[in-house]
Amino acid sequence: MTIGSAFATKAEQLQATEETRSASLKEYSVNVAKAAQASSNNDGKAFEKLSAKAVAALTEAASVRLSISDITVGVEGGSEQPLVARVVGQVAAMKARVDKELQDVDIPTFAPVDAKQAIALNPQPLAWFTAITIETLPLVLMGLLLALWREEEPDQQAEDKDDKNVVDIDSRRSPNSFRTPAE
Repeated sequence: MTIGSAFATKAEQLQATEETRSASLKEYSVNVAKAAQASSNNDGKAFEKLSAKAVAALTEAASVRLSISDITVGVEGGSEQPLVARVVGQVAAMKARVDKELQDVDIPTFAPVDAKQAIALNPQPLAWFTAITIETLPLVLMGLLLALWREEEPDQQAEDKDDKNVVDIDSRRSPNSFRTPAE
């Protein structure tokens, strides 16, 4: 095996490895986007499943190592120098492109919580407004009742005493004894 053919073979292997890595990163991006959508739809099971797929794809992409350290060649000289230089240049260009695209990734974690904790962590404003309204409504109505309560005016009481059909409750008698104004 010549140096040129060894480098050409290694370049093909690196190209295939880089394509596998790119496919894994694309799969990761798609799964993270779907997981974000599932999270916004409050679909915990789908979010957990898609997050696991995204982590698996990212782990697969991170396990790819691009290196030329394992090239084994026989010793042949001379005529291969331009080919070797071209293949080494291709490998260096591919490594530079991969290093440029390499980026840190933050992976959201999913921790299931029970309903009480979920409500405590993310209270809904309408529910709070409704609860406060229900709690304060009796107080407001009592204040309104006290503000609008009026005693009968004396001239109204005089008109009532002249009316024969009005029953007067005598405060000195027991509450169940009534008398009419004629008594």
